[in-house]
Amino acid sequence: INEKTVLRPVNPYAVTKIAQDLIGYVYFKSYDTQVYRCRTFNHEGPRREKVFGISSYAYQIAKIEYQKLDSKVLETGDTSDLRNFTHVLDIVRAYYTCLQKCKPGELYLIGSESDEYIFTFKQALEMLIEMSTEKGITHKQVEKFTRPTNVPLLIADTSKYRKITNWEPKISFETILKDTLNYWRKRFQDGTAD
Repeated sequence: INEKTVLRPVNPYAVTKIAQDLIGYVYFKSYDTQVYRCRTFNHEGPRREKVFGISSYAYQIAKIEYQKLDSKVLETGDTSDLRNFTHVLDIVRAYYTCLQKCKPGELYLIGSESDEYIFTFKQALEMLIEMSTEKGITHKQVEKFTRPTNVPLLIADTSKYRKITNWEPKISFETILKDTLNYWRKRFQDGTAD
């Protein structure tokens, strides 16, 4: 996906991201507001709520580890979609870099695009299960977490942004998973997760 790719959102979440981008562009064009338009691809890490794939998997694993879940079967939606994942701290650094080096009103795609950051949700889930202190965890797809439509491939071409900024992700995919899992472990340890 690049800056010229036609957008065809298939869920309300995607529509809100496009609407936000277009409203920002309107304010730039019509009111000379200094809007920096960034489309960031999947970014993950601690503090993300459990309604999203990786954080949901980490939450369920931590819940099993703290004996708050009777079953060792994680419930998921479709895990076959391929994404490029970036740590949220790398994305924050990318936003800051954008403000320093990019032009208001322009569109920039941001995310990790090298092979070491591209995985399916199933691969991410299985890596998280491997990180668990609990053995015998499995997973199954359930209807309530399965979207009526999915996007099997969502990989960014971030060459425009990288050429201007020289930004590259620094935090590994494995660290994304560890940070997310440890966040939920700490929440259960502190008693702030249910």
